[in-house]
Amino acid sequence: MNSVTGAPLAGARVSLVDTRTRKGVVRQITSEGGRFEFIDLPAEKFSLNGSKRGFISASYDEHEQYSTAIVTGPELKTDELVLRLDPVALIGGPCAG
Repeated sequence: MNSVTGAPLAGARVSLVDTRTRKGVVRQITSEGGRFEFIDLPAEKFSLNGSKRGFISASYDEHEQYSTAIVTGPELKTDELVLRLDPVALIGGPCAG
């Protein structure tokens, strides 16, 4: 979702990476409603990352250089995660010539 407006982001790239091996990347593109779903994941700890043109790439619950891992497994609820991306900001004005 857009971190400023709260609007869903269609067409964003979302990926999962195993936090131990940094391998096994699974990727998906979000739906028109900004939703994504990864099915049949092993019980593991993953990094959830997102990117979209016009937005700064980010990881789940990113703060400074840290982010929160996603832990999957049969007893764990992971169907309400929200990945927020900040829009790129530009400052414009007349050029001094």
